[in-house]
Amino acid sequence: MTVRKRPDTKSTRWQASWKKSDGKRGFKDFPTKAEAMAFESKMKADIIRGDYANPISGKTKVETVYLDLFKTFGNRKPKTRDTYESLWKNMVEPIWGSRSISTITRSDFKNWVNNAKSLTGNQVSSSRIRQSAVLLNLILEHAVDMNLLSRNPLGKTKGMLPKIAQKKGRRALEINDLLKLAEHCGEYRLMILVAGFLGLRWAELIALTPEDFDFREKVIHVNKSLTEAKGGLTSVGTKSGRSRDLPIPAFLTNELRALVISTPVGVSVFRSSRGENLRKSNFARRVFQPAVKLAGLSNITFHELRHTAITQQIHRGADVVSVSKIAGHSSPATTLRIYTHDLDRSKDVIRGTIEKNYAESACDRSATDQDSRTA
Repeated sequence: MTVRKRPDTKSTRWQASWKKSDGKRGFKDFPTKAEAMAFESKMKADIIRGDYANPISGKTKVETVYLDLFKTFGNRKPKTRDTYESLWKNMVEPIWGSRSISTITRSDFKNWVNNAKSLTGNQVSSSRIRQSAVLLNLILEHAVDMNLLSRNPLGKTKGMLPKIAQKKGRRALEINDLLKLAEHCGEYRLMILVAGFLGLRWAELIALTPEDFDFREKVIHVNKSLTEAKGGLTSVGTKSGRSRDLPIPAFLTNELRALVISTPVGVSVFRSSRGENLRKSNFARRVFQPAVKLAGLSNITFHELRHTAITQQIHRGADVVSVSKIAGHSSPATTLRIYTHDLDRSKDVIRGTIEKNYAESACDRSATDQDSRTA
């Protein structure tokens, strides 16, 4: 044992000493020899197991770790960084910011999750609580990477987080309803049709510029999106990180060509009547929702135009791989997961195709037999 009584202090102090993983020695004082010996034994055992973390480092504030973690978010999309900042300022910092990183326990975490409130003291949604918990967990994982903690004290959080209410089922419009809705959107009629037949996301749709349209090849190049962050719009990549080409339907070609020709290069093709970029919340409130009511529809969101397009493609017998590419999903597996019910319904289309092929083949065979008998 290397515990020793310190002769240079007025009160009786016992000093624990241990050799750290970097070869240097660590020291810590205790009022009793028993406490010093127990702590020294723990430090040595932690080093042998590979769980050692400097006990002094554990005094680092959660805020310090978060600021260091946020530096690593440089490659995240602006909207994602904004979300983390909001979660930190309104949910995590008020409770945890000034706490020492080593004092956080699973018990503290459970109590916080069960009683979490916003900075204003209002109750928040289960989704926001879960997002806040994810951020705190990221901070603790980063503390481990910084060698401030030997392990994340939360461990597995499954079962500790509130359940999110099940989302309402997606709704896909019938073609006639889509056309009616588009008409009631007035000057934005063409934009609604493009969204409802091709399935672009809102951020992709408002990011389209004249150079994205190739009328010779009859395709639209989707390679960017506009995301709202800090009150402005920033151009970023698509959600999947990959570009894709969408076919331009013949019945939209002339209108789209006229709109594209009248739009300056680099300017959004679909913009407000004043020539400004469209904002999703404003568009929904001023244009889309009033049009939904006028069309005699209800509970329709702009995003369900995308569901309409994808669902219609599936019901018309398009294969999953092609639909996945057009939709901009990360893989066909995503399409299968989201549109399982619609794919089940598409079996009727496949069955009809098989029966039609068989009937045509039967007719051909009958005609051939008739010709043979005639000959």
